[in-house]
Amino acid sequence: VGAADARLADRSAVAIGAPYDDRPAKNRSGTVRDAGAVRIAWFTGAGAPAARKTFGQDAPQFPGSPEVGDLFGWAVALGATGGQDALRDLIVTEPYEDVSGEGADVGSVTVLNDISGPAGRITNEHWHYGNIDLPAVDRGLIGYSLAYAEDGKTRYVAAGIPGQTVAGRKRAGAVKMFTSTGAGLKPAGLYTA
Repeated sequence: VGAADARLADRSAVAIGAPYDDRPAKNRSGTVRDAGAVRIAWFTGAGAPAARKTFGQDAPQFPGSPEVGDLFGWAVALGATGGQDALRDLIVTEPYEDVSGEGADVGSVTVLNDISGPAGRITNEHWHYGNIDLPAVDRGLIGYSLAYAEDGKTRYVAAGIPGQTVAGRKRAGAVKMFTSTGAGLKPAGLYTA
């Protein structure tokens, strides 16, 4: 579960990951088991949901397609990493994502910018081994855990990679850091035990 306060124009919000949700295939030719989804609710001062949206990899804003067992929505956070300053961004992981050319269950982190805006204006960032400067590892599980923090105008995202090989030690695990000053995430340091 991810939550955000009312300081942005789009009100207080809660994101709830539903990683075991079955979703429609992107071409709508059937259902994809355990593809996963995220449900967002925005609240009024009275505490009742004022608006709701559901996001899954079957949505046109997402790169790739839902696959059986991706578990999209495993970890979620709400923040402001890119897009418009007044609108919330959704940071969501799919640790069992298979990425072409990288391996099985390598995982990834996706950011949807401006999720309270119209569907056609939502943009995305998709982070995986191919663009975070790490050697790919089968069952790396990028995004198995997730954290978001703010310090002034700098935003930080930490994505756990429990299956990462470190200094020749298989499955030693690591945490990949990302930073943002409002123009989207940028890969930063790698932290290991």
